[in-house]
Amino acid sequence: MTILAVIESNGVLVIDYRLIGAELGIQPKNVLANVDKHLTTPDSEAIFGRVAFETETLKTKGGKQSTRVAYLNQPQAEFLMTLSRNTPQVIAAKRNLVHAFEKAKQLIKEKVSPQSQELELKKLELQLVQAKQRYLETSHAIQLSTSPATLAWLRGETPPPPKIEYRERFVDPRTGKELGSAEGRSLTQLITDAGLNPKSTKDRQQVKRILKNCGFDYDKQQCWVTASYLNKYPVLEDKTYERVLRAVLAEIAAEGAETNLFVHHFGASVLTGQSQSQVLQLE
Repeated sequence: MTILAVIESNGVLVIDYRLIGAELGIQPKNVLANVDKHLTTPDSEAIFGRVAFETETLKTKGGKQSTRVAYLNQPQAEFLMTLSRNTPQVIAAKRNLVHAFEKAKQLIKEKVSPQSQELELKKLELQLVQAKQRYLETSHAIQLSTSPATLAWLRGETPPPPKIEYRERFVDPRTGKELGSAEGRSLTQLITDAGLNPKSTKDRQQVKRILKNCGFDYDKQQCWVTASYLNKYPVLEDKTYERVLRAVLAEIAAEGAETNLFVHHFGASVLTGQSQSQVLQLE
């Protein structure tokens, strides 16, 4: 029966060099001499790591006596055994050493695995709680800043809300007459439907920046169409307006929340990530 016993020290499985000597039938001092000679060289330490030495104090008839004890990891112990000739006893000792380390690994795995699974489960539960909290905060912020009619439309519960009454009026300076109304939805309406102030320069710039990142550069009229009565007045067609508004609301929510749960709440998003910007895909 083997006397080899593997223990854990500082997170590493090791074995007392004296047990190896006893298994091989070699005096402890001779085993320690081989450890000092072959396992403390720079080459060996680079491959197997540094040997863990400890000092033990023993009580003897002559008083206290200190002795060095070497604790070897598996590669160090296996290398040390290769220095002995392959007699039947040495072969059995090598087999028993490998078995002792494998048994110790299995015991640790059986002990740690349930604890690791429980810890991982608690992490997932915490992430779920945090996600729910962000969802509530984001949804609340959107509900405060967006009209009920727009929210109902985005949920698919009602038809699109009517065009807002407030709009930018374009007047002929010579006659003072209004030029007409747009065929489409303007930036002003988009800002209003997003729950922002269309007369606020800050809000307008925020929406324009979001639109630019989505591939709808307002200043360059990228993906915008122009009203028939004024060539330089860009508007959005009704068929694309809903998706553009979703993108704007999503980005406004994302700026105040770590995870954009608003898009998930209203269904599959049409946004796909490209680099740091997002592109709104059109049918």
